[in-house]
Order: sequence, then structure tokens, then C-alpha cells
Amino acid sequence: MIIEGYKFFLKGYKSKYGDFQFKVGEKYEHKGKIEMCRLGFHFSRTLQDAFYYNGNITYHCCKVEGSGEIDEEIDKVVCSKIYIKEELDFNRILEKLSKIPYWVIRWMVAANPNCSVNILSNLSNDGDDDVKEAVITNSKCSVEILEKLSKNPRFKHVIIKLPHCPIKMLEEESDGGFFIREKVAANSSCPVEILEKLSKDQFWEVRCKVAKNVNCPKYVLKELSEDKDIDVRYAAMNSLERK
Repeated sequence: MIIEGYKFFLKGYKSKYGDFQFKVGEKYEHKGKIEMCRLGFHFSRTLQDAFYYNGNITYHCCKVEGSGEIDEEIDKVVCSKIYIKEELDFNRILEKLSKIPYWVIRWMVAANPNCSVNILSNLSNDGDDDVKEAVITNSKCSVEILEKLSKNPRFKHVIIKLPHCPIKMLEEESDGGFFIREKVAANSSCPVEILEKLSKDQFWEVRCKVAKNVNCPKYVLKELSEDKDIDVRYAAMNSLERK
């Protein structure tokens, strides 16, 4: 008996845990007994089910054929023999899955590192906030999308912490409320000019974030090493030692 289905792979056609290397057009056989989720080759009959298991971290999708000894559950198959039949266009697969009614699948699409800007743009209008947050945290997310979603306070707090947060937004929010300034000061992409400004913030928590920031220059750290707050001084001295 042969069962057709789909399998997603990590970069370089590696298995979910990176311990097995596959190649399109090749056949593989598992010696010994098979056991669901433990031993043998796994795949799913449908794209949605296959993607559900590890789609947010994958780079390749292939049609496969399973044979030999087979065991099957509702959404997955384990077999002793597998044929990696052909590779599918990954972008088209993600586009198709981005329209699935189940929000978790759309969330996984938005979180996938290969997700295109166009798909991210479409998902930025999704009705589920968790999907939108996944769009925001994707490093491919455009400035336009970030600026649009930053109008929502929930998303603004997320965006401010991201390495790909627009510099313009960091500049604007450096005059925001306490919690926002604290996040700006902790952002690893925060420009020196903003860090210098926030190093004089009235709240020690903000100054402490500045002292711990990898971008903080030595002259600012030296000033903070003499701060009136002991936690700020300690953080600044530790950072100076690592410079």
C-alpha cells in the first residue's frame, strides 16, 4: 500500500530535529519497528496537517509517498519507507495556508522566516490579534506594516522591543510613557543619540536598561557608573568590563 501526502523540512531538507538529511527524488527505508512520533518517517495526508507540526520553522515542502510498514492517526502517518517525490513552490504553499480558517495555521504562516512581505501584508489585516503579532515579530515585516499596527497599544509595546523596529518610531517613543521609554532603552537597535538622552531619564529603571544595552557607548557607561542608583552603577560597570 502507498499513501500520498506532504512533508515539511528544515533548511537543507533536514528533518524536524535536524538529525536526518533528505533529498528530493530519493527513497529511504527505516530498519526496525516503527512507532508514531518516535521511530520511522512521518508525514501527513493534507498540507494543513503537515504544516501544523513544524511549519513555522520550515523552508521546504514536498509531496511524498509512504509505504512498507505503516501506522496512521487522524492527522499523521508513520512508515518504514518514504519517497520524496517532488518539491512544491513554498511561497504558493504559504499563500494557500494563509487563507486557512484555523487561526493557528495563519499564525504559523506569519511566523515562518520565508513568509513574503505580500503575505505578511495580507495577514496584517487578520481578524486574530495573535496572527497580527506574529506578523510584527517576523523580521521581514515592512516598516509600513509596523507603523500601521503600532497604532494599537498592544502592538506598539511589542514593536518597540523588536530589533527591526523603525528608528523613527524609537525616536518618537523615546518621549513616551515610562514603560515605552524602558523598552526603547532596551532595544538592541537603539541609536546612540537616543541612549544618551535616556541615560538622563528620571527613572532608574530606564537608565539601567541603557546601561545594559549592547549599543551603549563607553562615555555614557562611564557616566552611568557614577549614577546615584546602585543598580544602574552595577549594570554600567558590568557593561564596561565587557567592552
